[in-house]
Amino acid sequence: MIYQSMSGDAGEGTGTLSASNSSLSIDSNSSYYKTAPFFFITNTNAVINLENSELDFGSGILLSAKGTINSGNTAKSVSLTLDSSSKMVLTGDTYVSEFSDEDANYSNIDFNGYKLYVNGNAIN
Repeated sequence: MIYQSMSGDAGEGTGTLSASNSSLSIDSNSSYYKTAPFFFITNTNAVINLENSELDFGSGILLSAKGTINSGNTAKSVSLTLDSSSKMVLTGDTYVSEFSDEDANYSNIDFNGYKLYVNGNAIN
């Protein structure tokens, strides 16, 4: 979990996780193994860098980010890639500089009444 507690006891910033040549897992005996995303991000900016790392988790959900990606269109760059098994639900207008989706029809995205902008152009 990468988060900003919003309790006033922590400064604002970006939560960063970097792992290389690692093996990371959710214990298969955990009651959360089949339901929890591997990474959960809320109330903060986050950077996750993985290099030559193996992930073991049972939910099939790599990342759950609560809150909108770059809703203020202020990030220097945001790159988003979805494979055909990915699912995405927009919770606000989202701005990215690079986007690719194996599903050319974007049926794996629930736009939920919002727009996904790629370099300033809405794709929906």
